[in-house]
Amino acid sequence: MLILPSLLAAPLSDIKSVITKLKISVVHFDVMDGVFVPEISFGSFLAKDLQKNIPDLKLDVHLMVANPSIQVENFLISNCFRITFHYENNVHHLRLAVKIRATGKKVGLAINPETPVSMIKDIIRYFDSILVMSVCPGYSGQQFLDFSKEKVKELTRLRERENLIFSICVDGGVDDQIALELSNLKVDEVVMGKAFFNK
Repeated sequence: MLILPSLLAAPLSDIKSVITKLKISVVHFDVMDGVFVPEISFGSFLAKDLQKNIPDLKLDVHLMVANPSIQVENFLISNCFRITFHYENNVHHLRLAVKIRATGKKVGLAINPETPVSMIKDIIRYFDSILVMSVCPGYSGQQFLDFSKEKVKELTRLRERENLIFSICVDGGVDDQIALELSNLKVDEVVMGKAFFNK
């Protein structure tokens, strides 16, 4: 299982030395606009700065923004390998997925805790990954919502039954113990914030 350290929880004042010391090759890069979620976080300026100063670092961009169709344009840069947007804030999911994939990048779809898997089952095959939010998006350090495991099980059954190849990622409140449990449920990736950087 791949662990994606969340840049949101990293010590940004010394980020280059931290990345080097921990031998991190990819980070989860949360983009928040203060509209879709309450907080404001990183933007394309930081992504481009990381590209310049840590060129080998890959960014897994997670758009928690009100209008991902517009924001996508800012992250079509070489160090961003995947762009994930939310089911809840976009009407033309497939159109945006096609647009992202046409640039050679992977495309992911995120679902909030309140959104059932059944809402995305008809379009799931058009995405490289499904990101299950196991907290309400917008803040780091929240407690893992245990019912997220049922969503994971449902996604796993759907993937096996339909012979699909999307990866399953879980984001929010994941510590070492929860990561182990999710691995046993066939989760492919987990995002870890404070539990990763505070070790």
